[in-house]
Amino acid sequence: MEEFLIGMSAGPQADAELMRQAGVRWVRQGFPFPFADRVGGQMTETYLKAKEAVRRWRAEGFRVMGISPLPGFGGGGAWRSRAPAWMGEIPSDEFFEAYRATCAFLASDLADDVSLWQICNELYSRVFAGPLSLPRACELVFEAAAGLKEGNPSCLVGTNMGGINQAYYMLGRLYGDARREMLDYCGVDQYFGTWRGGGPETWDGLIEEWSEITGSRLLINEWGYASEGGLLTEEERRQSWNPGDFYVCCRFHKFGHAWGAGHTPEVQAEYIRETFKVFHRRRDKLLGCFFYRWEDQEKCWCGRSDCPGETRWGIVDLSGRPKPGYYAFQEAVAQYFG
Repeated sequence: MEEFLIGMSAGPQADAELMRQAGVRWVRQGFPFPFADRVGGQMTETYLKAKEAVRRWRAEGFRVMGISPLPGFGGGGAWRSRAPAWMGEIPSDEFFEAYRATCAFLASDLADDVSLWQICNELYSRVFAGPLSLPRACELVFEAAAGLKEGNPSCLVGTNMGGINQAYYMLGRLYGDARREMLDYCGVDQYFGTWRGGGPETWDGLIEEWSEITGSRLLINEWGYASEGGLLTEEERRQSWNPGDFYVCCRFHKFGHAWGAGHTPEVQAEYIRETFKVFHRRRDKLLGCFFYRWEDQEKCWCGRSDCPGETRWGIVDLSGRPKPGYYAFQEAVAQYFG
């Protein structure tokens, strides 16, 4: 049977042996823009560090899914471009041409170590897309896919989207285009029970629907459940975001949704068990899944350590000690995909 990819988002200090014991076989690795002045010019220190990180993962026996450079980021404040000035303004044609050439270089330079690519991240969202309109975001996906295939024709490429209205627009635009043949999978990011309502059972319908819409295999690029965090009250839900809020929960330190008994380490473990059941049942439509994430984080993107928004998603804690979710993950992988 074809391999089902079991992956993880993890930091560079993650315990590789503990990850192997959990059944993790793949890791996600983001890449910054590699050139400081021109394609083929001086390489950036951040790229060289990312490349070294990949070599360490490979030396530990993991395979790597690369994430092509993010055009910019707007979490916790105003959107800021991450592209060097020589590439041109986003979303100009000049930038698109430079981005395609950059992707071709990355796929070629990393061909021995990176065989699977995620194009950018959640380009349906203003947080990541910035000035890219939805049609232009789709064009950037195709430009990136063409570049990646040029650099390494055997690599697998796709992009990831969450289940909101803008994502459905991108599904129609991308998979209704003849160039869809360049996309080897449709990527899905979803957090039922935390950022959206529902729970593990909700995955079943989404997998069926997106498979039908796209006619493509799906890759779960991100899934998970926070192990800590309260639930917004009705009054808090009625209040609008403040300028600078990344999520509503960054304002109130609570989530808009919960599953079962709420956000606890024990419920996180049960969530993991139940979601793996769905993925196993729908295996024929899935390429694999990448859990978010391995370890807890010290601070949320809003900068606060007491905000659960991005801090308590790990299956090991800040000291690297396994939570109940670690053992649930390990057991489910062995049972369904061992």
